[in-house]
Amino acid sequence: MDEAESKAGETVSETVADKSTVQSDAAELRAEAEQELRRMKSIGFRGLFSFDTLLFPKIARVLFFIYCVLLAIGLAVGVLAGLAAMIGQGLFAGLAIIVAAVISCVIMFVATRVWFEIVLVMFKLYESVDEIRRQLQNKVD
Repeated sequence: MDEAESKAGETVSETVADKSTVQSDAAELRAEAEQELRRMKSIGFRGLFSFDTLLFPKIARVLFFIYCVLLAIGLAVGVLAGLAAMIGQGLFAGLAIIVAAVISCVIMFVATRVWFEIVLVMFKLYESVDEIRRQLQNKVD
């Protein structure tokens, strides 16, 4: 009987410890969510002129999508120019223009994607360093 009681006591104490850990984790998550919400709200009209929040990470996807649309239009123009060259200058000249258009489009897409990723990594690095600075200031205060 004593063994069963001691096991039950251990189980209860483990459950209580787990519950307190979950509660502290939930409190930390709640505080982080509230801080992120305050940061997101600051992008309003005043946030646009304060430079406390960075605008580029928020509009990068839209800019990249616009670039991809323009790149697709450029590819279509290149293919049409190649087809026109096939009619006027011969098969090989038109094929060369089409192949050059496709290759240049792929290279420009990859290069731009890498550039956007590098820039976004720099912004994420800035945000991480800023978060570390804030945490250290909170510990000092």
